[in-house]
Order: sequence, then C-alpha cells, then structure tokens
Amino acid sequence: MRPWIVQLIVIFVNHQRALGEAPAFSNGVSVGSLSPEIFHASGLAASQKHDGILYTHNDGDDVNRRSPIIYAISATSGSLIARLRVFPATNEDWEDIAVGPCGNTTCIYVLDKSANTIYRVQEPDFVYSDQILSLDSKVEFIWHHHKSNTLMVDNKGFAYIIAIVKGGGGRIGRVNPGDWGHTGVNIEVRGHLNVHDDSDQDDPQSGDISADGQQILILMRSRVYFWNVRNGDVLTTLADHNPAGHPPLRDHGSDGICWDRTGQNYFTVNEIQNAPLYVYRRHST
Repeated sequence: MRPWIVQLIVIFVNHQRALGEAPAFSNGVSVGSLSPEIFHASGLAASQKHDGILYTHNDGDDVNRRSPIIYAISATSGSLIARLRVFPATNEDWEDIAVGPCGNTTCIYVLDKSANTIYRVQEPDFVYSDQILSLDSKVEFIWHHHKSNTLMVDNKGFAYIIAIVKGGGGRIGRVNPGDWGHTGVNIEVRGHLNVHDDSDQDDPQSGDISADGQQILILMRSRVYFWNVRNGDVLTTLADHNPAGHPPLRDHGSDGICWDRTGQNYFTVNEIQNAPLYVYRRHST
C-alpha cells in the first residue's frame, strides 16, 4: 500500500475518533478459505511489519495434532504463506494471538490458556518461507479467575487477557512489560469487561487493539463490540465505559478477530477446517 494512502486512512480514522463516533462497517465478505492444515484457527492478528499478512494458529484441542506453529496467511486470499515454528514452546491450548511492540521491533504474542503462559517472538524480517522463530521471552502468570480466550497487546507493550464467563463480563488482567521473563507472576487485575450480553455463551472469544492503541474490538459468539480508547487507558476504557457500537459479524461462532495493519478494517475467522476468512471494510463518510 502506498504511503500517501495509509496517511489518508489514518487522517480519516482519527477524524472519526475526535468526533466520538463509532465507525460503520460493511457486512463481512469472504476473501478465501484457510488451508486444511489450519483446522482450528483460534486467533488472528495482523503483521505490523509485512503488509497484507495475517497470523493465526491451531488451538490445542486435538492432542494428536498439537504443535507450536504460527501460520502466516494472506489477508487478501486466506492462503497459507509460511509456517513459523516457535522454539522452545509447547501448545497445550493456544487460544489467541496478537502483534505489538517489544523493544525496538514488533513481536508476535501467543496465549496458551491451559498453561497460563504467553509466548513472545520477534516478527521475522522475511515471512515467505517456513522457519523457526526463537523464543524472545515468555511470562507464566497466576490467574485465579476463569480461563481466557482473549489476548490483546496495546501500542505500549502491555498485554491484556479477559476471563470467559457467561454473558462476557469477565475480569480483565494486564501483563506489564516488566513481567516478561518471569514465572509465577501475579498479573494486575482490575474491573470487569463492561458488557451485558444476553447470550448464554461463555465469552469473549477473542479481541484486538489497533496498532496505534486507539481502537478495540471484542468478539463474542453472537456479536462484536467496539470501543474508542479513552486517554490511552485500555483497562479503564473496557471496565468503565460502554462500547461505542456493535460492528457486524458475518459468522456467529467465530473464534478470531483482528484489525488490519492500519486499523481501518477488520477480519474474523472460525475454528473449523477450510474456514472462510471474512473482511469487514469501514464505510467512508
């Protein structure tokens, strides 16, 4: 994408935020299907280094096919680009994935729900071949609440998880930058996700923060919630403020959601074999 186009997108998005508006999006359109090798796509994240690349992974439900592999896929077709094996790491039950800053570069973060562990690897400089990504760091945390299917990372490098509960209003936890490389970390817990979903499903399933740290999407089984981040404070925004809107959700039961690289559009994916990859494009005004 040409730099001037990206600049125009950023100006438009920032204008909406300044007005306190919830953006409008088109209904989801399938851009293609994922490789059969990705049979339980449980999370989704956009590369901040490579335009048009998304990352996903299988969860660990199938004991016979667990592997610590991140899949790089095309954002325009869903096709498999490369397998990125994290080493050393295990996949007991990988549930979500995010991309965010780490030092002077960007990293891919993966939440293992069963192990109460978040893995972090640096984004590769070249993504169009299978490779091994050396573990940059990990954090093993103590979490006394319901397990989390959601991992988000903001533009300051703070990572967030949200407990899954009926109706979606679970506790919110934050992993601080100084927690990395440690075990038995008592992560910061503050407030509940401020939603009152009438579903009887255990939610949320996934979430994402835009690369600039200004927009949040939270995925439930039956809908999507949107927030504009207040004063750069993700925790307070999610715990104390009502969502600004409900963007569309093409496929109820989706398991992964992410913004694109610019924070303009978003994607969802389901946890089935040959899953369609849906894109939801922001309406211009």
